[in-house]
Parts: sequence; structure tokens; C-alpha cells
Amino acid sequence: MESENQPYAFSVNPNPVQDYLQVKARLDFPEGSDLGLVTLDGTIVQESSIFGLEPVLKLSFNLEEGLYILQVIHSWLGTKFERVLISR
Repeated sequence: MESENQPYAFSVNPNPVQDYLQVKARLDFPEGSDLGLVTLDGTIVQESSIFGLEPVLKLSFNLEEGLYILQVIHSWLGTKFERVLISR
């Protein structure tokens, strides 16, 4: 998780993940934010635009077990990363 004093810090729960992944932010994601789940070789396996009043996004996916990178991208906030382990 990002430092608690950063306004757009987020956490990933649960981690390791089995079926669903929740991304929780301390503040609403601003319009223009994107979320991507990326393999370690850089392949984007899932992406979505996120913004608005609901700071929790649930992703459902059917992926192989392993380590992935979750990235939250915004043009003026930059890019934040979190490691995600999928374990079935």
C-alpha cells in the first residue's frame, strides 16, 4: 500500500487473490483514472476506467496463478503500482 499521507493511496484486498480483487482508495478516484492488471512480462490482461463517487472497484477474472502488477494511472497524479498474487 502507498504511504498513508499520499491522498490517492490505495490498497488491494484480499492479497493473495482467489476470485475477486477489490481496490480501495482513501479518496475518490478522479475522472480520467485507469486501472490495469499486468503480467510481469508487461502484458495487460485487464483494464478499466475508474472515477467518481465509488472508490471501490471489484474485478472478476479468470487468470492463471502467479504474480501480477496492478497499476492505477492518472495524467496529473501519475502511476501507482501494487503487486497482486493470484492463488487458487
